[in-house]
Amino acid sequence: MFIIYDIKEKTLNSRTVLTEIDPLTRSKSNVQLDVYQQYMSIFGPFGPISMQQVRAIDLERNVEIPKKEWSEELKSEAQNLKADTPFAWQLFRNIYIIAGVFIAMSVIAPIVNKNRAEKAAATSEATAASLAAVAPGDVLRVFLMPSQQMTGPQVTLMKVIRIDGDTLVVKGHKEVKKGFNAEDASALDHNEAAFNAEEKKYNFRNFKSNKLISEFPESSHKNIGTVLDAVKPNT
Repeated sequence: MFIIYDIKEKTLNSRTVLTEIDPLTRSKSNVQLDVYQQYMSIFGPFGPISMQQVRAIDLERNVEIPKKEWSEELKSEAQNLKADTPFAWQLFRNIYIIAGVFIAMSVIAPIVNKNRAEKAAATSEATAASLAAVAPGDVLRVFLMPSQQMTGPQVTLMKVIRIDGDTLVVKGHKEVKKGFNAEDASALDHNEAAFNAEEKKYNFRNFKSNKLISEFPESSHKNIGTVLDAVKPNT
């Protein structure tokens, strides 16, 4: 993992003073004092990487005065300016943002997960209720079991014609649609003409207990698909 960052510099305080610049000649000049600090930048300030420092610029000559040449008076002015410079909290801006995001996520995520779990539970209960009360005329939305002929997940519809003991009699849909959930299957035509005329028989016990569309005989364990839910007529 690579992190791309820049090293930048921010001026935190500045002051222009008339001060002695040459201890020998006692000459004075206008000097600009800047308190600055270097920081790491990752799409903005991400924390300082140095202590606050002071630079002195001789405005008359427009040159920076090396610290080893500072007079005592200039050193005193620099110390005073540094003492007046507050701590640079702004250089931690992106750390605050990231911390705020994590705090927000720790508060919001459990609420979102709870709502999602409640919604999933309600959907599961509604699906179970629809399958428990399946009756002639209902349309089953079915996820087809993978086969060599399938190039991807597919769904289809089956219309319940009647239930004879352990036998579920249905008419299959003339089409299949790519997908893996009930919403994908809902796009298929629900009208009577969209279903095949041929009736097929499946194991109703397997349907009730496992939501499976299973062919007879039961010992063959040939499952055609998994029932996603059942839709009542005119819905």
